[in-house]
Amino acid sequence: MLSDAPTALLRDLPGELWVHPQRIDLLRDALLLVRVDARALEQASFLDERIVTRDAAGWFNWSQLAQALASGSAATPAHYLFHVGHCGSTLVSRLLGELGITQLREPLPLRTFAEVQADLDAFESRWSHATFAARLPLLAALFDRGSGPRAVKATSFCNDLAPALLGTDPARRATIVYTRLRTYVANVLAGANSRLDLLAAAPLRLKRLAARTGHPVGRLHEMSPGVLAGLSWIAEMVSLAATLDAEPPGRVLAVDFDQFLADLRPALRQLADHVAPGIEDAAIARTSISPALTRYSKSPEHAYDLELRRAVLDDAERRFGAEIRDGLAWSAHLASRHPGVARALALFDRP
Repeated sequence: MLSDAPTALLRDLPGELWVHPQRIDLLRDALLLVRVDARALEQASFLDERIVTRDAAGWFNWSQLAQALASGSAATPAHYLFHVGHCGSTLVSRLLGELGITQLREPLPLRTFAEVQADLDAFESRWSHATFAARLPLLAALFDRGSGPRAVKATSFCNDLAPALLGTDPARRATIVYTRLRTYVANVLAGANSRLDLLAAAPLRLKRLAARTGHPVGRLHEMSPGVLAGLSWIAEMVSLAATLDAEPPGRVLAVDFDQFLADLRPALRQLADHVAPGIEDAAIARTSISPALTRYSKSPEHAYDLELRRAVLDDAERRFGAEIRDGLAWSAHLASRHPGVARALALFDRP
């Protein structure tokens, strides 16, 4: 018999977005549901352990989730934001939030699905292809609950999930947020934390890129920081290029973050029309001068604006010029040998 708190979570699950899928435990083969304050859910830069309230949480198996969701009414498909990382996607998400679009940023279960997906053909995979295909629509359905438009910002290494997530509903749309290769490499080399992020995600990115190119592209321990940054951009943008090419026109919008900032109001109008048509011009005008544009989106207590961003990139060019050139050269060499890499550069690194 379930205790009162888990019973209430299952009862409220079909209609309440605030009953949130927090984490998947592959050993238990179960998913943790937590009840989260609505404002905390929307404001969080990362939906990780910091949002969990232990007195309103419970573990459930996939059959329980499927049964509970089956009792709900039809929902509106959530929009998805895919991105290369360190590219302004959190700011884009916050601006969409100010337009009245509920935001779910980097939910942990999507990361687990991305890690499982990369190992589906391995002997040690805990899930079969069939299990993965059956459970991903359940996870998508959890983000489709509630009323009004909502957008799910995936973690950057979840981009290979895009085709399968789009396939869960023919009406589902997505946005790709990115910066060009040189800007990305300079930006991630400029920060100690972003360098650690590169190292943390590198094994999975190496594995995913090898699967797309047909053979390994290098050894992690031999890669300089600049090459590692180039690898990271290439791995994610090759994935997103494949998604963009495979989907019909209008289903996936690609947003160059620097161009977005350079002509913000019309770019915001285009983005809003793609994500949630019908938003009034007055809301676009207010959001185009939002205080969020002057803060660091992942930690809004810190000031960060377009001028400071340019200064950071200029400083990175001075300090890490040789590493940046290494990353660009490595990427160009890989593109000369692999059409998929060349396609990503042609789509997302145009002058």
